[in-house]
Amino acid sequence: MKVLRVYFLALIFAVCVACDSFNLLNTFIPPSATVNKRFEASQEWNQSNLPLIIQSVTDDYSFFVSSDWHVVNHNTDHIRHFMSIARNCQESLFILALGDFVTTKGCIPDAAEAIAFDAATQLKNDTVLATAGNHDLYFNQWEDYQTYFKTATYAYVVKTPHFQDFFIVLDSGNGTLGNEQVAWLEQLLTQRITYRYCIICTHTNFFRTDKNVALAGNFPIEETARLLNIFTSNNLLCI
Repeated sequence: MKVLRVYFLALIFAVCVACDSFNLLNTFIPPSATVNKRFEASQEWNQSNLPLIIQSVTDDYSFFVSSDWHVVNHNTDHIRHFMSIARNCQESLFILALGDFVTTKGCIPDAAEAIAFDAATQLKNDTVLATAGNHDLYFNQWEDYQTYFKTATYAYVVKTPHFQDFFIVLDSGNGTLGNEQVAWLEQLLTQRITYRYCIICTHTNFFRTDKNVALAGNFPIEETARLLNIFTSNNLLCI
């Protein structure tokens, strides 16, 4: 029986290693920091930097949204192509990059490099605003995320000739916002009345019911109910 157990364990390990290209091993590895710790780290960076204000010369404007780049083996051609399309659009003001930049460990620096402005192919150096996805946290990659993207929870304002719009970016990499982040969100929304639009941006779908994605498949039902109440009470749009 001992021999059979050894062979059985070896077989399971071999199958997992063979399937790692599908990111199955990541499924069993928890993120490198809890959502509350990440929120606190993001807030520390936010407080030492000026709030972002983006100016628009017209009341109507455009922006690009992307997520799930899933960089594998340092291949970032798809990111560079997307950045060129976005930055060559005259009507666009900024770019939202909403998480899951990588699939394999060690590629966050590659994703960060790929979003850098390229004067040879891009007309404008539009700002890229990011947050973390679940894949960006596996294998202790939160530290890499912080190094290159700085913060995952923050807010910024778009000013137009006649209005102001409020964008709030949330960290949902664990499939939860956590009590500290939700409390911060509620406090922030006391300013909602002064803005034309208020838009919430995050990685994990608040209403997803897929349970096969570890740590980010779907939000706890109690938290979803609380968030829905917050959103409807404040007339919010969710991306």
